[in-house]
Amino acid sequence: LADAAGLRLVRIRRISPQPDMGPVAAAPMMMKADARAVPIQAGETTARAQITIVYDAEPR
Repeated sequence: LADAAGLRLVRIRRISPQPDMGPVAAAPMMMKADARAVPIQAGETTARAQITIVYDAEPR
C-alpha cells in the first residue's frame, strides 16, 4: 500500500485481539491479529477493530 507520496505501510500499531471476520470478509486479512501490514487506507478504522497505520518515510 502506498499513498501519493510513495510512503509504504510498515505496521499496525493496535488491533482488536478477537476480531469478527463477518463484516470485513471482503477485505482479506484486515483483521489479522498478528499485526502484519494489511490492505487498508491510512487512518481507516472499522467497528470491530481500532487500527492505526504507521508509515515509514523512505520510498519502497
